[in-house]
Amino acid sequence: MKNTIKLLGIIVITAVIGFSFASCKGADAADPTEAKYVSTDGTNTYELVISAPRAAYSPKNGDTYDLTINPENKTSSGKVATVSGGSFTLTPVVNGTDGTQFIITVSGTGITDITGNIILTDGTPVTPPAAGTLKPGTGGDNNNNGGSISGSTIVSGATVIYDSGIKDLAEAKRITDFSDGLNEYLDGESSVTISGGKVTIKLGIPKAEFLPWWIDWLLDGLSLNPSNAKVVGLIDFYPTDFNYYLYYLACVKDENNEAALIYADKDVKITGTQTEYDDYNVKWTKIWNVSLKKGWNYLIWSVNRTTNTATATYTSSTTMPKGFNWTVF
Repeated sequence: MKNTIKLLGIIVITAVIGFSFASCKGADAADPTEAKYVSTDGTNTYELVISAPRAAYSPKNGDTYDLTINPENKTSSGKVATVSGGSFTLTPVVNGTDGTQFIITVSGTGITDITGNIILTDGTPVTPPAAGTLKPGTGGDNNNNGGSISGSTIVSGATVIYDSGIKDLAEAKRITDFSDGLNEYLDGESSVTISGGKVTIKLGIPKAEFLPWWIDWLLDGLSLNPSNAKVVGLIDFYPTDFNYYLYYLACVKDENNEAALIYADKDVKITGTQTEYDDYNVKWTKIWNVSLKKGWNYLIWSVNRTTNTATATYTSSTTMPKGFNWTVF
């Protein structure tokens, strides 16, 4: 059987340096150095991470915060001004200057309320969710809009689109199983099936031998935090029936906006800029601003092209990006 699962070369990442940085600062590497709170209002997911380089962690005044709003990957970062029980007064930092404070109230591991406009890292104010609408966790519906993808069922009942370039639509619609090769790479129950025009994707965990891959050129210009994170991804899914090997299933918006499912063995941020030339002497600039959660995520790339240049911007989401569809080509 041909090897049809494409391991996404540009995102197979692992680094093993700097593992003992925390202990150099007097912290036990096994102790937590951050607190995380996640809730959804049914449309957006709000994740607040408060961190500091110390062990036995609990939030304190002066700690660093990062608030991420998905699926649009909006971010607000800055300092914790005050801690009062489960309420944090946050001071956003925009271009090195303190912005207007807002308050986030938490309970357990969830966010229960956000008071005041959220000030993003670019200075844009975002209206907080209405009082009483936030629920702990990442929520989710049958189309995987706002759903966590850290479990085995990644996509449940999302509508399938068939590309207009397909010559034999009836033949394409006869394909119900796009699971070819999954068991070669993943442990646990894994399948990609279409029924009644809806797709369900179940993915296990990548086998250990595929996580330690190291690609030196990939890391040029990029920063991984933590540096020992291991990441591997799947771009396209292919039919198990060899008679239909020309077809494949992918998550796309259009030819310049695509996504892949990507697994991280721990929460990790990938940032930086890369520049290279392709075989047609087109200069590519790749801008990475990716925050992956432990488990399965969507890696999203958007491309802007001119005659001699192209810019690819990489972001991520724990939910299926808006405007994208699972499409058979």
